[in-house]
Amino acid sequence: MPVQQKKALKLLFVAAEIFPLAKTGGLADVCGALPQALTGHGIDVRILMPGYGQALDRVMAAQIVADLGEILPGMPVRIVGGWMPDSGLPVWLVDCPQLYRRPGSLYRDADGSDWPDNAMRFAVLNHVAARIASARSPIGWLPDIVHAHDWHAGLVPLLLQQQGGNRPKTVFTVHNMAFQGLVPLDQASQLGLPPSAATLDGAEFYGYMSFLKAGIRYADVVTTVSPNYAHEIGTPQFGCGMDGLIRSRDDIVGIMNGIDEQVWNPSTDPYLPRCYSPDKPLGKRHCKLALQQQLGLDTDAAAPLAESVCRLTCQKMADVLLACLPELLQRHPLLQVVVHGCGDSALEQGFLAMAARFPGRMAAHIGYDESLAHQLHAGADILLLPTSCCTARASNLAD
Repeated sequence: MPVQQKKALKLLFVAAEIFPLAKTGGLADVCGALPQALTGHGIDVRILMPGYGQALDRVMAAQIVADLGEILPGMPVRIVGGWMPDSGLPVWLVDCPQLYRRPGSLYRDADGSDWPDNAMRFAVLNHVAARIASARSPIGWLPDIVHAHDWHAGLVPLLLQQQGGNRPKTVFTVHNMAFQGLVPLDQASQLGLPPSAATLDGAEFYGYMSFLKAGIRYADVVTTVSPNYAHEIGTPQFGCGMDGLIRSRDDIVGIMNGIDEQVWNPSTDPYLPRCYSPDKPLGKRHCKLALQQQLGLDTDAAAPLAESVCRLTCQKMADVLLACLPELLQRHPLLQVVVHGCGDSALEQGFLAMAARFPGRMAAHIGYDESLAHQLHAGADILLLPTSCCTARASNLAD
């Protein structure tokens, strides 16, 4: 008898940002690298994310593959299919211009305020994922597993469980417990959710409804970004109010995040003015001097250069870094510091003021630039890596 070839496992990958189509932080890096790694193990991976203007501009061979009509009242959706520009993996973009094609960042307007309709923006993403993963899908590709990432995709396990029947299994990954996707309970029906979602046994959380809690509560398996974090989020100190829910599950798996060694390889990185390696390290010096010149720092190869690339929020301890900088720079007269990121406007202004106070030794670049991030990691001597404890907040719909 002929040997039957094993059928490839089919996985739908759902996230709010995926590099290189759209990125604000590490979530996009993980969601860009992991599908490639899974494909290398013979898994048939398809990617689903919002159709931001920048994503539609960058996707390869884009074409409309389905018209879903109004996925929620007043929210007409088309699916634009294409290919990731770096890996060539298939990607589907949720094309709803009124929700995703707008100025500002992925989650905030040009003034740094959260988009007031973030709940609807990501509820639509979740409903589209559930539709594609169901027998009603117009695409003709049904996944065995749906992997949803962070609060933006937390409703997917709830919606698929609500469908019942022969549904795919769901995996939900918690990247950051502090961002919980909280919305008023009375918005549940507007977001296309059943009344049970707004209850304590559902996704209710201290008088709000939480996208994040929905993911943890309804997913078949919950994972997070390291074994330590899997333990920490089950404690009152780091559980952000959901530690009891975390402890109620015995299947939470911590998988250590890593880096894409091809994307972040200084021996081949196209963003660097000169590449280097352990065997040929001289390019490191060139990268550092180029950074100093580019950012208006004193050109001094002997000056220790420290860098921080992260979201400028208290949860990432940017406030602690800002408070420490005057003493650090005064105590160490050769030290140079570069901060690159965006977030809370008060912190952004604080770092800009600090750079003005210490010209030639401190630089602040507000926003996010992929090229600069690579150059900073390659040229700096010291990495200021944030760590933090989590605090639950009553309303946060930003990444």
